[in-house]
Amino acid sequence: EIGKPAQGKLVIIGANGPEFDEYRVMTRKEWWYYGVVKGDTIIFEPLDIMMRRNIAQVGITQKIAQAALNRRSGGRVPLWIRESVASRVAGENEIIIMQMEEFRRVGHSLIRSPEAIEIALAEATDREETRIAFHGALRMLERLLATHSMDNVLSFLDRLREGKSLDEASEVAFGIGYDALIDKIRIDRD
Repeated sequence: EIGKPAQGKLVIIGANGPEFDEYRVMTRKEWWYYGVVKGDTIIFEPLDIMMRRNIAQVGITQKIAQAALNRRSGGRVPLWIRESVASRVAGENEIIIMQMEEFRRVGHSLIRSPEAIEIALAEATDREETRIAFHGALRMLERLLATHSMDNVLSFLDRLREGKSLDEASEVAFGIGYDALIDKIRIDRD
């Protein structure tokens, strides 16, 4: 679904050790954030820990999809698209839905503006806020895919790689400017 093989190579680094010390040093992330994509390099938490948490397949697939989306867009993919498409490709939806139940039980609202979603995804320092942002991004993608295809999304990424602005790429791929697109699929105005 992502496209033809890209040139270049992908470097995958699995942190060592029974704890997260090496992973934290390399990524500045905590246990709940299982991998970081930096250009053509993916750094994962220790594989044995991912396997014990039953997230190895989903986590590895999700991060490889992120790297592919970065490459497809020339590194210009908006975070909400990168995270939501990669999560969809990896089949992470069930995990995110279970986490939303956990957060609802303790009183968290799951409604975020597109701007708040982008900020939480960029910072990725608070487990609840980051995972709620993943959920919000997935809901935005669902709304987008209700009226457009994944081919339209990939066309958008291709236009970004060509150097078009968000507005120009959105006009070509979706028939409306980027701000109008976001306004149409945002989840905080239901």
